[in-house]
Amino acid sequence: MKKKEEIDLYPFENSFFYGKNGILVLSPHPDDETIGCGGTIIKYTNMGIRVKIVFITDGQKGDFQKRYGQHYICLRRSAAQKAMEILGVKEYEFWGYEDRLLYQKEKKLSKKILEEVKKFNPDLIFFPSPFEIHPDHRAIFNAVWKIRKKLKKKLVLYEIIIGLYPNILVDITNEIEKKKKAMKCYYTELYYNNYFDKIIGLNRFRTLTLAETVRYAEGFILIDSDNIPFVKKRLRLIKAIL
Repeated sequence: MKKKEEIDLYPFENSFFYGKNGILVLSPHPDDETIGCGGTIIKYTNMGIRVKIVFITDGQKGDFQKRYGQHYICLRRSAAQKAMEILGVKEYEFWGYEDRLLYQKEKKLSKKILEEVKKFNPDLIFFPSPFEIHPDHRAIFNAVWKIRKKLKKKLVLYEIIIGLYPNILVDITNEIEKKKKAMKCYYTELYYNNYFDKIIGLNRFRTLTLAETVRYAEGFILIDSDNIPFVKKRLRLIKAIL
């Protein structure tokens, strides 16, 4: 058996996946889209490529201490709208599923996602990975994975809470300041967790194998026929652990 070198296991070059007909991003809660792929979204919108964000849940249970009261959902939506302006996204929807209970709606969610894909007809669909620990993140992965053959689209996994073992690294050096600005829109979430510093640190870390000119990058798994067995194996492992 041939010995695998580092370059066989991890990307050592900056890449980008084009989607001239449109990009659909499935975001579990308002802020996940910016955390996981905000820089890449900016690259698309700067190129004039259509990007649509679907915020799946209302994110209501993120206010753990009830600091923001009954207007919390409205605050999160308002924050998302401001973030969309910065990211350059003109098309977005709030589906309003109840936070942390999405796993109960996976079948209905699959159907709705399929309808959305047929309507918007994107080239690429971005969604959370099976390695995530939040139940809503995993539910969205499951909902998409069950209908992947019907979707007939390229699928891209992005990282939110748990890091990926990526096969694609996207240089977001030129987009990082706008990403920072968009992240700061989500001030209610930043009150509970300073993910700003942590995610920017992750984006810096993702440049470990890239040229010194690349200061920040986002990591993804582009799913194609070659690596579906890899994703399936990881999914079985995660399910066994959980």
